[in-house]
Amino acid sequence: ASLDLHANVTRQMLEQADALVSYRTYPHVDMAATGVLAAQLLQRRWALGKRESVHAQRLPFLIPLNAMCTLLEPARSIYESLRELDREHGSMLSFCMGFPAADIEECGPVIWAYGPNEAVAQLACAALTQQASVAAQWRQELHAPAVAVRRAMDSAEHAARPVVVADTQDNPGAGGDSNTTGLLHALLQQGAGRRFPQQVALGLLFDPDSAARACAAGVGSEVELALGRSVPTHTGMSDPPVQGRFKVRAISDGRCLLKGPMMGGLTVQLGPSACLEMDGVLVAVTSGKKQMLDRELFRMVGIQPEAMRVVVVKSSVHFRADFEPHASHVLVAQAAGPMAADPGELHWQRLSPHTRTRP
Repeated sequence: ASLDLHANVTRQMLEQADALVSYRTYPHVDMAATGVLAAQLLQRRWALGKRESVHAQRLPFLIPLNAMCTLLEPARSIYESLRELDREHGSMLSFCMGFPAADIEECGPVIWAYGPNEAVAQLACAALTQQASVAAQWRQELHAPAVAVRRAMDSAEHAARPVVVADTQDNPGAGGDSNTTGLLHALLQQGAGRRFPQQVALGLLFDPDSAARACAAGVGSEVELALGRSVPTHTGMSDPPVQGRFKVRAISDGRCLLKGPMMGGLTVQLGPSACLEMDGVLVAVTSGKKQMLDRELFRMVGIQPEAMRVVVVKSSVHFRADFEPHASHVLVAQAAGPMAADPGELHWQRLSPHTRTRP
């Protein structure tokens, strides 16, 4: 079987499966390539006539989701080493960094290797574990919403390309509902849209009622809305809705053909959608939930992301595949939301006492 890089791999999984292999990229752009690796493992299993030797090692700490990005260090170098070790030893290594918000005993990162014999599997696994187990390298930099917006605005003043801010704790791909308003409040309070009129955008914000009212009113109309929601989080409630008059800049049926590296060729249906403007800030509002992992999702409601000075995306890492090549800077903001960016802030009940919640 092939596994997502965020799989929490258990002892039973490794014992029961003939062979398992995981993605090696985050953002996940190697899904098909991982299928090829799974086929190669199947061929090796068939040729050998029995299961290959497997050796596994669990890291004793959780890795924050944002720190897992394989475009950045340390993950980039670790996965390069993984491939080199496989070439050197004839092993098939995997490193699942886990999903660090799953309250199960065996939550956390696991490295494992298959080999023609136990010595090869153990050697390859040990070499990669030595590199990955340095805990301090996995610590992340997060910014409070006001700090992230201020830094983004200052950088955008002289940047040739947009500054992208990730609203990681409201990522609908990891437990959020894509409807919190912390960063929208920060943009409005700091006058981002007045500084860069109609060159500041946020999306996707999931609010079916507001999207329906905007579509019914039509382009050019103004609508009085309470945009977004206040939702329970691990530290209390998120920010209140943004209340006021919004101008409808564009409407859409929510049908969007994605073209980015992750999901290129997939058509999503997000229902009635609109671009709303308040005080110079553009908000892409939809009736369906979708992580902002493709620039076409902005274009669906008439926002050209490359023409923006500041772009806020409700995503943790997947946005980087399509946005980062066109960005001058990327910042990760910790606005109040359901998906804790710091797993040490979660109220653990079942996690193994041998696993630290922070690297």
